Amino acid sequence: FRSVLKRAAARPKQLFHRARNISTGGFRPLQTYNRMLEQHPVLTKATTSTVLIGVGDVLCQLAFEGHGFDFGRLFRACLLGGLYVGPSLHVWYNFVNKLAPGVGAGPALRRLVLDQGLFAPCAVAIYVTLLLILEGRAEEVLPKLSADFWTMLRSNWVLWIPAQALNFRYVPLQHRVLFSNCVALLWNTYLSFATHHSMEDAHMLEGALGGVDEGHGEGEGAM
Repeated sequence: FRSVLKRAAARPKQLFHRARNISTGGFRPLQTYNRMLEQHPVLTKATTSTVLIGVGDVLCQLAFEGHGFDFGRLFRACLLGGLYVGPSLHVWYNFVNKLAPGVGAGPALRRLVLDQGLFAPCAVAIYVTLLLILEGRAEEVLPKLSADFWTMLRSNWVLWIPAQALNFRYVPLQHRVLFSNCVALLWNTYLSFATHHSMEDAHMLEGALGGVDEGHGEGEGAM
């Protein structure tokens, strides 16, 4: 029985080690991506963020909203991805890696605490603020944050604490923005919806996405 538990506990680590080995060679798209990271790290991460945030907004509009498609909103979301999300994550991950250097569970836990205790609250507030300003709704920033900030932040923690625990523990530094952007397909769908709708509507979306936060009925849905 002990041997079964030991093998089960080792399984996630084996999967991540395999993914890390793939990222270093043998898979042509990742080889190309790694080469672009070496040559143009910020531009590459900004482009990745633009694409994946755009996909998240398209998913939100097509799958969860009944009105016509808003190309202006998609453009604004992509603009934030390229000019804010990608570059800020690049700077932050390098910075937090210097604040908590090393490998293993201890340094990863310290990076996680810094990320979700310091960066996440700022990232949620800045993203919502910039998005509303770009939409010409600057007067709604303070009421929106006053009403919904803590709900958004709690939702962020439910998704991003386990995701970033894996990210900081197993994912190489140069690929952490890519990993975050892939996880963010779910988060950006929620955040885009929550920014443009009441939190009651957002709770309905959370249920459709599988329940991001089990602390609020069926579930309560950054960066």
